Amino acid sequence: MLHLVLALSALHLVHLNSGSPDQQRTYVDSGERHLQAGLRGSIALLQQLDPTKFQPLYLSAVLACFCTFARGPAQNELMLLGGDDGALVAWFPMLRGVRSIAEKAGPDLLTTGELAAGKKNVGAGSFAVDSEPYGWSTT
Repeated sequence: MLHLVLALSALHLVHLNSGSPDQQRTYVDSGERHLQAGLRGSIALLQQLDPTKFQPLYLSAVLACFCTFARGPAQNELMLLGGDDGALVAWFPMLRGVRSIAEKAGPDLLTTGELAAGKKNVGAGSFAVDSEPYGWSTT
């Protein structure tokens, strides 16, 4: 999953950096390398799919989808159409994959486990969210 975060970060730097084309190309290349490594890890999760893998797989799919958006459109590509031939854009199958994982995992995907908002007791070294200052209800 870290590779997907690094890929998104590198692709984001392309949009923030108005530097030289060489620098931007370096960020794009780095983002692509990290995206490919992250997708390989996600595929490994799919091969051993069980309910304990739904949350990491969901996060990986969301990050991969964000990376697809961060790449921007290809030449002659519109937001919903993939070009002159009218094919689907690259992000659409990614979004369908996110939805498929969420449907397979069920309604508890974002309310239990590590993705639960406002967790009080998390593992050692984990970041705990204190929901009280934000007015969130934990009950």
